[in-house]
Amino acid sequence: MKVPSSILNTSKSPILSMIDDLTKIRSTKPLILNLTNFVAINYKANILLALGASPIMAHDPAELMNLAKICDGVCLNIGTLDQKWTQSFELALKLSKEYEKPSVLDPVGSGATNFRTHFSQKLLDLSPTLVKANLSETLSLFNIESSSKGVDSFESYNQIKFKALQSEVLNRSSVFAITGKIDYILHQDKIRTNSHGHTLMSSVTGMGCALGAVCSAFLAVNKNILQATYNAILFYSLAGEKAELLSNGPGDFQNHFINSIYHFNT
Repeated sequence: MKVPSSILNTSKSPILSMIDDLTKIRSTKPLILNLTNFVAINYKANILLALGASPIMAHDPAELMNLAKICDGVCLNIGTLDQKWTQSFELALKLSKEYEKPSVLDPVGSGATNFRTHFSQKLLDLSPTLVKANLSETLSLFNIESSSKGVDSFESYNQIKFKALQSEVLNRSSVFAITGKIDYILHQDKIRTNSHGHTLMSSVTGMGCALGAVCSAFLAVNKNILQATYNAILFYSLAGEKAELLSNGPGDFQNHFINSIYHFNT
């Protein structure tokens, strides 16, 4: 897939930065350690392989120390959370910090149950490099009133709530990627937005989960965490636009999306 010339002309520096990161991923093949849900594990691995990264899926505390040493990034997704996994998630985040590996937290369903919300807030306090979530999930992390049902966000943009959220992230080291019709990437007092993508991307299970893994790969090759996050989301959404042009619906969209990731032309 070639980058649209209109984007190259109007936003040259961000596009060139994205391409630079993609080239580094494909040349270095960063190893991404995933503690993820059972629903999306296969799709997530295939997306990373198509990107040019190397996935490994693990969650047993007995091997996390070894894997944290050799991996280039850690991606945590609590989609099928249970009590047995809580220790693994906490350990993985602590190890990522100890070994200076970038970490991505996807607090799936935070706000839907007390268990998920409280545990997500506990992980947030361990300062992951990036928190990727929809607006409802993100608001719940800071106990800001939100509308949530499982992984679905019913929260529309609200200036008052968004200002409150900006105030909460101001003194935190983590980047917050709030995904939706428009993606907002917040880091302290900085904000970036992305409006690319397609609605079909929200109709396929695992798309959001795989985005977290793609962000991990971009963070592994770019130490500017705000720029790396923006680059990953821009890349992902452009691939989604290309896949939609080839698709008849969500059934074949996921396969075209993998191909769009694989054939993205640097």
